[in-house]
Amino acid sequence: MITPRKATASLKSPHGNTMTGRQWEAMRLRLYWAYEGTPAVPATPKRDPETHFTVDTQTAWYLRRGSVELIWRDQPFVLHAGQWAIFGIGRGPHRFSLDAELLSICFRAEWHTGQALFDDTDPIVFQADEGSRLNKAAGQLIKAASKLAPEAKNRLLLAESTFGAYLQVRRAYFGWLDALARCLVEQGVAMREVFPDDERVSEAMRVLDEWPLHKPFTEAEAASAMGMSRPHFSRVFVAALGLTPKSYFDERRLRTAREQLITEDLPIKTIAYQLGFHDAAHFSHWFAKRTKVSPGRFRKGKASSWVLA
Repeated sequence: MITPRKATASLKSPHGNTMTGRQWEAMRLRLYWAYEGTPAVPATPKRDPETHFTVDTQTAWYLRRGSVELIWRDQPFVLHAGQWAIFGIGRGPHRFSLDAELLSICFRAEWHTGQALFDDTDPIVFQADEGSRLNKAAGQLIKAASKLAPEAKNRLLLAESTFGAYLQVRRAYFGWLDALARCLVEQGVAMREVFPDDERVSEAMRVLDEWPLHKPFTEAEAASAMGMSRPHFSRVFVAALGLTPKSYFDERRLRTAREQLITEDLPIKTIAYQLGFHDAAHFSHWFAKRTKVSPGRFRKGKASSWVLA
């Protein structure tokens, strides 16, 4: 059975990490759902290898009652009442006990590179009580989310709202992330810092992050925006990050494609056009080359790999 990560040493607060506003704004913070009560899906079906694929989300569970058994990277894992668990990519099928009650938050907090803010290679598990800062912040988030979209479930991103209601959810989400960051630092889980020392590379990453996904990408045009020649631009980028500007842009496009296939009901053809492909066939070939599955099969697999729990 897998051994969850335990507390090690106390590190400085994440608020002690000093970066520029531009660097902090390179974070990607998404909230997919937040609810409390009986697990929405008590047990997931046996994994179907034809339709079960990895999804780039993180899950935070707090068990108020009962327990849950799950598979983490092909190893058994058990979470008990009174524990928080933060899971990254790798959670497999799970089964809650009949008396289980929990807080469940599905989110993604990552840097522009796609790396999670905190190392979630293994489950992060720690004890907490109902009066803890994290539990209070989770309660506020769940209240705001349920008020915004009581029936949205895992379609929170598609729920319509007023600007004020949207800001209330974002404010509650940021408050919960702040509480989570403090708790994780107390558990010895440090915040990752992924920014290169070369300011030119940071600026180049910003240019690529702001490049419209529907617009064809060329290294020559991106280099021109940086005031650099294309060969020099590519060499600097590869030396700092180990991949070409085109590969970096494609990774961003792939993350967006996977999220849209999971969270939206748009036709695959529409998603293809939004990502700059001339037709669905070209998009399908591009997607399958990188994921080993077609967009249609990936979307079909969301029922078993991205369940509401």
